[in-house]
Amino acid sequence: LKEGQNSARQADTNSLKYAIVDMIRLQFPESPALCSLDRKNKALRGFRNDLMRELLCPTTLDWSDDSVQEKLRVAPNLASTTSWPRFFYPKDRYNPTDIAEGLLRGELLVCAYKLIYTGPSSWDKPDGISRNSRYCNARLAEMQQVTCRSLAYVATQVSGQGQVMCPSIVPNLPRLDLHFGGPFDNTHFFWHLMRFLEDPDFEEEVQDLLHWWNRYVNCQLRYRH
Repeated sequence: LKEGQNSARQADTNSLKYAIVDMIRLQFPESPALCSLDRKNKALRGFRNDLMRELLCPTTLDWSDDSVQEKLRVAPNLASTTSWPRFFYPKDRYNPTDIAEGLLRGELLVCAYKLIYTGPSSWDKPDGISRNSRYCNARLAEMQQVTCRSLAYVATQVSGQGQVMCPSIVPNLPRLDLHFGGPFDNTHFFWHLMRFLEDPDFEEEVQDLLHWWNRYVNCQLRYRH
């Protein structure tokens, strides 16, 4: 069973590691940092790229501060596993006085969720319908709606799985305390997200979040017989 789970996770990673560049190009066409992004070359991704560094910047840091941008470039371990990255939020809509506003509604997350659950050819389609929807993960898993775990899984994939957009792309980082940075840890990141999503104090916000997602991602896919 575990071998099958690992195989499925690796398949998701392989799909995402190329498509993430296309997703970023679609969502941020005006960024000059796009010229250094390549679908097949991961060497200049992550904190080495100006745009990705902004997307990965923790919301606890002030991205408008030039010194913060430079510190993240040379020391990406400043991005804690327990910090929300800016790509968790829609473009230019992070509200520091209400961190729940817009949380986990970022454009990249929507694209990645569609790619993983409704099919690789569905992520850039408004209706989320894939040409191979009969065999997509949502249908195979008999998913009826977006779940907290599936959302946390996709967020973790985009954040770090396979070094797609993760701090550990820079070699020889010191293993610092979880709350103060260090190499990205998928497991810690996933469960930190799940603790928020399952926290009774945020039940109303999470229900609103899931309702929002289920308006944008159709897990009960239509397909041609």
